[in-house]
Amino acid sequence: GFYFAELRADIPLLSVPAIPIVGDIMRYTLSPLIARALAPKAIRKMFKPKPVSKRFTEQFPLNLAMRPLTLRAAAEENAMLIPAVAKLKKRYSQIRQPTTIIAGRGDQIANVDKHSVRLHEAIAHSSLSVYRNEGHMLLYGTSDLVKQAVDSLNSASLSLVKAA
Repeated sequence: GFYFAELRADIPLLSVPAIPIVGDIMRYTLSPLIARALAPKAIRKMFKPKPVSKRFTEQFPLNLAMRPLTLRAAAEENAMLIPAVAKLKKRYSQIRQPTTIIAGRGDQIANVDKHSVRLHEAIAHSSLSVYRNEGHMLLYGTSDLVKQAVDSLNSASLSLVKAA
């Protein structure tokens, strides 16, 4: 995940379709074409070092992702990403719930050390699992491990409730 503000060259570029007038024109003309051309490479990067999941390829609605309103929503999300994580950073140390952070060492979208490891350090009662051969979309390859982490959190939460 992306938990701390950092300068990224892709954020301003990906945020352009959110700009009034210019973004509106782009979303209905060039942006769908550019997005469709870049999508295969971007999706491969999200899954690296693993291949793209067959389930993702079969079920992800790429045509819906290329609609002008969807492109605007994605651009707005990109534009808000850095300010949002900068604001949330101040609250990480206040998290008291049992927290499990799961990350892939091969993540090419969000650097594990800059984000997941730092988040683990900021949340006192967190646990961190970093999987060496996984990337940004590790939930597609490690669903059994994610289930174990959720089960473990449920057990920890029940223990806290019983103790109270």
